[in-house]
Amino acid sequence: MMIPLATEVRTQIADFKRLQSSATQVASIQATAAALEPVIVTLARWTAIFPALELYFDVEQGIDLREQAAALYRHLRESRDKFATEFNQHTALTRIQTAVHTLEEKTQQYWNRYAAAKLQAPREHARFAQLLPHMQPAMPAIETAVADLQRLADRMPARPTDIEAFHTKLAQLDALLQNMTGMDAQQTAFLTKLGNGTATLVDISPALLEWCQREELAPRLKISL
Repeated sequence: MMIPLATEVRTQIADFKRLQSSATQVASIQATAAALEPVIVTLARWTAIFPALELYFDVEQGIDLREQAAALYRHLRESRDKFATEFNQHTALTRIQTAVHTLEEKTQQYWNRYAAAKLQAPREHARFAQLLPHMQPAMPAIETAVADLQRLADRMPARPTDIEAFHTKLAQLDALLQNMTGMDAQQTAFLTKLGNGTATLVDISPALLEWCQREELAPRLKISL
């Protein structure tokens, strides 16, 4: 009686250990799946938009991002290969998740730089337009366009249509500012000084005064000490 009972207990202990092992494996697989999901989502989002964004980046920027992406895919393959014998890839995937986040952040930084550069001249022209009486009717539309462009510039596009929206809005702003084109360097410099409050009588040449009168800007100019 004792031997069969001892054998049964030993079998139950062995079964319990196998169950414990299986439970640990299940927990490891669940942790790995939880860490993998955000990696897949972010990489899918980045992969979908990067080919369209790369067209507007410098060559060096495109190479930088492609090298980062290649390293990520290499680490993912290594994690996948290890998963066959080591179910818990949570730690490795957490590091990969951080790298994916860095890749997306760097991509957004490059987009922000591109968009800011494209917006610099129109924004400056919009600031000048505020000083010209004949541009006042268009100012609400100009200010709205600048605000819309800034929002599009501040966030990384999620789809190619977002990039198209930025350039379409930029073209619309250029059209609103078309009456600002043709100013020479002296006129631009004078408006810049007017805008920041540093213009003086020394800056006003006869030609510049004639231009101010033609633009109906002369009545708005004030002299102060």
